[in-house]
Amino acid sequence: MNVGGGVCPKGAEVSMVSVKSEFHSRAVDDLVGKLVGEGFGGVFISVSGPYEVIASRLEGLGISTDDIHFIDSISLMAGKLSGEKSDRAVYVENPASLEEISMYVDRMLLNVSSSKRFVFLDSISSLHIYNGDKSVVEFSHFLINKLRLNQDCGVLLSNDSNVPDEIIEEIAGACDSQIKWGGDDPLYKIQKKPVESKEIVEPSA
Repeated sequence: MNVGGGVCPKGAEVSMVSVKSEFHSRAVDDLVGKLVGEGFGGVFISVSGPYEVIASRLEGLGISTDDIHFIDSISLMAGKLSGEKSDRAVYVENPASLEEISMYVDRMLLNVSSSKRFVFLDSISSLHIYNGDKSVVEFSHFLINKLRLNQDCGVLLSNDSNVPDEIIEEIAGACDSQIKWGGDDPLYKIQKKPVESKEIVEPSA
């Protein structure tokens, strides 16, 4: 099914998006652009690159980031001074700081002015570089259940680089749908039966 009607047509939906590595940035730009165009504001969890780079690229494409709030897990590790602050971003020590990222998701969602909210995780593949299989699955399930209980939209991006198939399948199985992003090809959504929300358990450190 073509998803020209939107990334989250129901308003509250969690999707796993699979993309080839060479199309990663284009997929981010396209998906965030669609969400903003549909009136969503939200939280962008940046594990693949510094927030300034991502925000600048989006703005250069005419995609407003006024109501997008970033959790940046890369910049401090890359040498940014911890004392530096931004009105639109918080900086966590590194992508392995999953408890800190989880805490900031709730806080940053409160800053979203739109009634239609999203959380965008970029990406599961990058997160897996810094965390073990169990931690990645636990964090993803925590995020999915949090979004479902809040009735927010969620996008979990994954490329074809380093994550075992069984991990992707386990996370995708907890999502409402799976999207395959194919570069110049249309997006196709594979509908899945919604999974019953489970008790939210904070991811282990």
